[in-house]
Amino acid sequence: MSAFPWEVLVLALVLAINRLGTPMTYTRPVVFWGIQAANVALAVPAVLFGVPGMEAFPAVGWLIGGLLAFHVLQNLSLRSAALTQQRRERDERERIRKLRALGPIETGPSPEVRAADDAQG
Repeated sequence: MSAFPWEVLVLALVLAINRLGTPMTYTRPVVFWGIQAANVALAVPAVLFGVPGMEAFPAVGWLIGGLLAFHVLQNLSLRSAALTQQRRERDERERIRKLRALGPIETGPSPEVRAADDAQG
């Protein structure tokens, strides 16, 4: 009977957190950076020492390390885009609030045109 492959389960859990959990943490820096630190903390030993049970296949460690490094870069890019979008939305709401504070915009002819029409008519 073989031992349970805990390293595969941990890797699956880390990948699931990257895919499902990270998008919910873009605006929560402590959680976001914790996930990124976990990615790095798992990637470095995988590259340096290999994956337990897969010592005969060093490429597996490199592959897992590369995958986790890719996730760190991808998460940073996605977080940057999400924060930029959030900033744009906030700026747009502020601009709309300022425009509403100015009051209604008068439509129709300008006062000069109305004065000229009154003088003619």
